[in-house]
Amino acid sequence: MKKVLNIITRQQFVLVVIGFIAVSVYTIIHWNNTDTISKLGCFMFLGLCLHQCEEYCFPGGFLWGLNLTMGTHDPARYPGDRLSAGICDVIATITGCCLTLFYLTPLVVGCYSVFVLIEVIVHTIMGFKMKRYFSGKGKSTLYVPGCATSWLIFAPLGISSIWLLISKNYITWLNLFLSAGLTIAFLLMIVVVPVIALRDKKSDYPYPESMQKRYYKKFYD
Repeated sequence: MKKVLNIITRQQFVLVVIGFIAVSVYTIIHWNNTDTISKLGCFMFLGLCLHQCEEYCFPGGFLWGLNLTMGTHDPARYPGDRLSAGICDVIATITGCCLTLFYLTPLVVGCYSVFVLIEVIVHTIMGFKMKRYFSGKGKSTLYVPGCATSWLIFAPLGISSIWLLISKNYITWLNLFLSAGLTIAFLLMIVVVPVIALRDKKSDYPYPESMQKRYYKKFYD
């Protein structure tokens, strides 16, 4: 099982690039025939692709920080490693891309809105925890990998989408709560379940050393 997941998760950033290009082209081609709420849905998916790049590459180090917030002594591989983090992002990318291209209903945009606002909350909480954790090593800001896209892309898009969905009667408040429930269930399935099922203190599947500390490396020097 882990060998199969190893193969799949190695394609994470290939899928991110493919998804970003596909939705970008779709958005441009259908721009004049797409309503505002659907455009916001497309932008949220594109933001998700950029978000993953920020978390793992530019500057990267998200998983390292996330593991530290959970009290680990080996943030490279426990409790989350490349398999659990990668499968989460792969599923989110494939699901988001397919929904955006083929089934971008107001309810789906509602789910996207809840998803991105949860990301904003999670990264902000991480920011406070990491600021405290590295307070004696020069960290003076709330920034952690993923915060820039969360604060600058996800927050305005998520809030705008929810406002538009409700004010223009695309969905009701009941539908919005349904979106929230579906999104939370989806996150539990792709985030919590893989971490619990795959956690291993001796995991052979950490990210390459060059992708581990990244942003946090300066606080160890």
